Amino acid sequence: MISQSSFLWQNISLLQKFQFPWRLLSLVVFSSALLGALVVSAVPKNYKKYAVGIFIFVVLFFSKDYMHAKGYLYKDDSFFSGIYNGTTDTGESSPIWSVRFMEKEPKSHIEILDGKATIKEMERKNTNHTYKIFAVDNTKFRENTLYFPGWSIIVDGKTVPIEFQDPNSRGLITFYVPKGEHIVLASFGETKLRFFADIITLMSIVGVLAFLSLGRLINKL
Repeated sequence: MISQSSFLWQNISLLQKFQFPWRLLSLVVFSSALLGALVVSAVPKNYKKYAVGIFIFVVLFFSKDYMHAKGYLYKDDSFFSGIYNGTTDTGESSPIWSVRFMEKEPKSHIEILDGKATIKEMERKNTNHTYKIFAVDNTKFRENTLYFPGWSIIVDGKTVPIEFQDPNSRGLITFYVPKGEHIVLASFGETKLRFFADIITLMSIVGVLAFLSLGRLINKL
């Protein structure tokens, strides 16, 4: 926003509802293309190719500074794997049962909420988080992953109940581990709905291939 247009942004509430102002460039791009076409169509036929050439030259000339980057800000993958401090995300794409999780970064991937235990993180992938836990007593943990249907907690090969609406951990996975040494796995897998959708997709692909093969066979006959 520049000072010359600030009064428009401040007084027209509709403009304030655009998440990213540059989306308005879609109107500018379309309008410019339409206006350019009208101008060229109004030029006499004998001069039209010259007008088009001049128009293309002017566009390229004023766009030349955008054809190459002046520099790059390199960040390795680890910078983006956690919470990106420069993001404007306020959780709008998060499940409805979560709160503004981006306000602070968790201390670790898994935390002790109640009880005593030692934790060793063994492996962490996108859909599988494995921990080795020694609980002194019945201990409550919080896996700092937003719950979504498909996530489950497996302790020593057995699925245990989880909670994702704890008042102090809204949207995050909380669960209990009994006393002793355990291997705990937080795993994201298929739900019944997604499994059913996968079956429909597979059947559709098979059906299309069968239809195409049958059509070729009929044409040969």
